[in-house]
Amino acid sequence: SLVEALKSKPWDVVTLQQFSAAAVDYTTYQPYLDNLAKLVREHAPQAKLFMHQTWAYRPDHPFLAEGKMTQAEMFSRIEKAYAQAAQAIDGGVLPVGAAFQKARDTEVYRRAYPIKGFTAENYQHPDLPDQSDSVVVGYYWRKVKDKWKLGGDFKHANDRGCYLAGAVWFEAITGRDVRENLFRPPTLQVADWQKLKAIAHETVTGTK
Repeated sequence: SLVEALKSKPWDVVTLQQFSAAAVDYTTYQPYLDNLAKLVREHAPQAKLFMHQTWAYRPDHPFLAEGKMTQAEMFSRIEKAYAQAAQAIDGGVLPVGAAFQKARDTEVYRRAYPIKGFTAENYQHPDLPDQSDSVVVGYYWRKVKDKWKLGGDFKHANDRGCYLAGAVWFEAITGRDVRENLFRPPTLQVADWQKLKAIAHETVTGTK
């Protein structure tokens, strides 16, 4: 149980978050957030409490493609709700969603989605559209009953997104400059690695 987990070790940090699709609406956080924070304070009083800020979906996710809101609107609502949540529990924010949005606004990762003219029929396994600027999985191949089918995951982080999120956590929690950290996942190109570190640092500190 959560209580057993909190008691199992002298945790330095505990993070909480909302389900990404519901993260835009602060009314979905309560009273559950306050109850969770109370448990953490009671059973791990030494731990720092953070809200792990989620990110807006890629524009080709059905949630956005239906026109209910734009990616920018989704992130703006997420950012506001997480700030309110952090204030409610007297905790900090791990600004991962802000880092994703900042990455999407750079020349390196800026591209229009949905992909113009994309149709699944134009691709045969293992070919995929160029998504080298994406921080989420996007299109991928999956096997269904011995046949390859093109799938789409427009919200979960890919290798670039996972590294960016980790870099934000590293600097926000430790206070150390992630640009000086020498760990590079083998799946990341050096140029991506350096750019993502810089984005994480700028997001957390507000300085380049």
